[in-house]
Amino acid sequence: MKKLVLVLVMVLAFNLSNAQELFKNKVDEFTGSEIKISKWYEISRTKRFKLNVCTMRIKSEDGKIYHYLKGYVNMKDFGCGGANGNYMMILFKDGKSIKFDNDISDVDCGDYASSTYSLNESNMSDINSKEIKTIRFNQGEGYMDLTSSGEYTLKQLFSILN
Repeated sequence: MKKLVLVLVMVLAFNLSNAQELFKNKVDEFTGSEIKISKWYEISRTKRFKLNVCTMRIKSEDGKIYHYLKGYVNMKDFGCGGANGNYMMILFKDGKSIKFDNDISDVDCGDYASSTYSLNESNMSDINSKEIKTIRFNQGEGYMDLTSSGEYTLKQLFSILN
């Protein structure tokens, strides 16, 4: 019996230590606005390159909720974050795709520069209900098609923000 309890405790401890984590979870004490940001996680890859993302949720003073997706490829000099022409496309297994083409990051041309995209309710609905097949990530030097893989899915990374 002791061995069984020990095994169950070890399995539970492993699952809890492997959960997604928040980088920031803050409520502004003056306005009541909330901001939650996940840590960076790999969600897609090619044989050599990885797409890392973090998810963000902002609840404004008036109760409106905004979701953002931030990403970068682990390749030096891939392009500039915040530049015109950047985009991220998500292709779902059912054939539907969505495109985010308004990179709202400040312009950054350093290594591993990230791009930030705002999501609407329809985008969130698709991410929460469909399985992702491929993600295309484009910055100034071109794009990469990365297969959906990684420790967590976008759906899981957005779910920790609620």
